[in-house]
Amino acid sequence: VNYTMKGGIVKSMKINSNELSLNIIISTNTNGALSIDIPRFGFDAINENGSDERFIVLIYTKDNADPIQTDFRVIETTAESRSIYIPIRDGDMEIQIIGTKVIPEFGVMIQFTLIIAIIAAIIISARTKLDIFPKL
Repeated sequence: VNYTMKGGIVKSMKINSNELSLNIIISTNTNGALSIDIPRFGFDAINENGSDERFIVLIYTKDNADPIQTDFRVIETTAESRSIYIPIRDGDMEIQIIGTKVIPEFGVMIQFTLIIAIIAAIIISARTKLDIFPKL
């Protein structure tokens, strides 16, 4: 994910597939902004028709346990990514960008594929009497 941060640093970014969000931990030393280019293949906000929806952007501060919904500006939208500009203030600790679609790194399909491959290997080795550990 490409980004530019003024007024602080980005400590980490993580996809939260349960909340359909991109969570960005930041450290701020003054007011500034985060400009971020979000690839559509892993995270997006779209409706049932495939049209773009607005992200919801929440800011967590050191002074308040509850997040504050903040305004942001769309910089550019392409078929591959969406770029947004999020103003930040000194004391902000986390930015949560909520969408409608998240593709985790290791999704359910990958896990099912791995399980099926292991079961298939066991069945094939049992039926063909394949000896994985030869006797010495």
